[in-house]
Amino acid sequence: MIFKPTALSMAMVAICSAGSVVAGGADVTLMPTEILFEKGNYVEISSARVTPNVTGTTVAPKISMLPSYSANTLAFKIDLNDKVSVGYADYLSAGIFVDYRDTGAIGAFVDLSIRSRLLAAKYQIDDNMSIFGGLKYSKTSDARANVLKNVKGNLSIPSATDSALALGFAYEKPEIALRVSGLYQSATKFDLPMTSDRAGYGTLVNGKAGLPKSMTLRFQSGIAKDTLIFGSAHRGDWLNAQIEFDTDNAGSTAPLGVLAARSSFTTTTAYTLGLGRKLSEKYAVSAIYGWEKGSGATGESLLATTNGKKSLTLGGKFTTGRMALSVGYSMIKLGDYTRTTGSYVFNDNSAKVIGVKLSLSL
Repeated sequence: MIFKPTALSMAMVAICSAGSVVAGGADVTLMPTEILFEKGNYVEISSARVTPNVTGTTVAPKISMLPSYSANTLAFKIDLNDKVSVGYADYLSAGIFVDYRDTGAIGAFVDLSIRSRLLAAKYQIDDNMSIFGGLKYSKTSDARANVLKNVKGNLSIPSATDSALALGFAYEKPEIALRVSGLYQSATKFDLPMTSDRAGYGTLVNGKAGLPKSMTLRFQSGIAKDTLIFGSAHRGDWLNAQIEFDTDNAGSTAPLGVLAARSSFTTTTAYTLGLGRKLSEKYAVSAIYGWEKGSGATGESLLATTNGKKSLTLGGKFTTGRMALSVGYSMIKLGDYTRTTGSYVFNDNSAKVIGVKLSLSL
């Protein structure tokens, strides 16, 4: 019998890809549309703990300028009939988490997260073809930041919202556990009102942030008894989704009232390729290699201080009755980066991700 997709959930891809650590953009958790392909009614909760270790000469010589954070997801799927399914997911889609305050060099920091809620539906055309789509509602957190040249000005940024559309298709061949799917997401844009606590600054020009339009391709296929190969490619247009803040005059008592990009995101493609193996009716294991090409070893931004990444994820799944527990550990090697002004060098950096998912088939 060829390996069945229900024997090993793709949890390891979903859980341990959490945490882009700003390789090309600010993606944290990709849209979890894979829940629409689970058999029957289904619910899952997952959590990933991301711990970067990114240091640089002068500005962050001993303490990571990227702090640790958690990414939690809740998702469920219900079959309305043999052709139509609906699903819902609440997940951390993106985040900018930067903090130089404890490094002893500069006071810059950004704490901005974006959570998304997805309501989606899938229509099964026949045994092989299906289409799916939905509406994504995203909201930024109430945030604080300091990205002005004079680091004494802390910014308060109230939350903002926007929506986007998602459309996808899939081809399946169940007898060999084959599935190929494509997902398109439209762009999300936020206007961010903000004020500064620095005397003379007051209300600033609204900042801008967003989630870019993107395309995600996923595949899986049985290649031998109880053995599955799977992978993905995700490309987000982060070049056109920069974080923009008001520009100030160094040493002045007033901002210029002009927006400037404080990030240097680029449009890159992140890939994963993995193998899953069913050991018994209860146990399965997986191994996943991931990579994302860097956009350049030099730049001006101190928000994005890595240049591409490579990762290795090891995972396992335990199933008992209708319940399954998946765990994974990801080791990420981050590419070197040098800020041109000041020659701040960020090299030999890494991150780790620990993920856990509990799922229940109803």
